[in-house]
Parts: sequence; structure tokens; C-alpha cells
Amino acid sequence: MLSAISVFDADCAVHLKGRNEVAFRPFGLDIPDELGNVCKQVKSLLETEKQQQEAARNALFANPLWKPTTAVGKGSPL
Repeated sequence: MLSAISVFDADCAVHLKGRNEVAFRPFGLDIPDELGNVCKQVKSLLETEKQQQEAARNALFANPLWKPTTAVGKGSPL
């Protein structure tokens, strides 16, 4: 029964200022690292999707033939 108990001794804790190896992590302290990794993965996926969308975009919309002063250019209904 006692094997399920974890004890964290604050007097033995190491204050991290740089890159130190941590021998013990209290329960739940791995969540910020995992969240950071997931955020990096989502960012990478979004950047890839953005590049694909930009490559697939019709050049007509990047350099439109219509003038911004016309009804079409202003987005007004005809």
C-alpha cells in the first residue's frame, strides 16, 4: 500500500535557473512540458496548412484585375 505514496521534500528541492537534471517531478508538473510540445506540433501543422493554402490560391485574387473604386472592388452587390 505504501508504494503508491510519493513524498516531495521542499528542503531538498533544487531551484532551476538554467538547465539542470531533475530527479523527481511532483505529480502534474509534466503538464506544462507536454502542453508546450503540443503547441509546437499545432504550430507546425498550421504553418504547413497555411503554405498549402497559399500555394493553392488562385493568382487572380492575389492580383485582382478589378479596380478598388468599382462596385466589384468595394465588394458591393451589383
